[in-house]
Amino acid sequence: RNTKIHSMVKILHAVSAATMACCLLLAVVQISSPPRVAMQEKLPANTVWQQIGAQEPHAAANRVMKQNDDTGYKARKVQLAQAPQAQSVWQQIGAQEPHAAANRVMKQNDD
Repeated sequence: RNTKIHSMVKILHAVSAATMACCLLLAVVQISSPPRVAMQEKLPANTVWQQIGAQEPHAAANRVMKQNDDTGYKARKVQLAQAPQAQSVWQQIGAQEPHAAANRVMKQNDD
């Protein structure tokens, strides 16, 4: 009977030692490799658009819609007196306007 108890105690010690070894191994593995969640939090979340250096589609669409609102029927109303005077092509290139040149030539001919 003593031998049975003695052999059961040996088995219990072996099982306990094996369990402790597994727990120790598990603890070493958990300490040596950081959890994946922590690694994912450290990395910035880059979209494909950021990676290629392009503006995100929704931001580009909002910009175009804002431009359309600024120039379309929703644009702020401007009185004609407040509107900037448009320059003719002749003024933009610094040349005399054709009708002024024609008037000058006709005046020379009359003299």
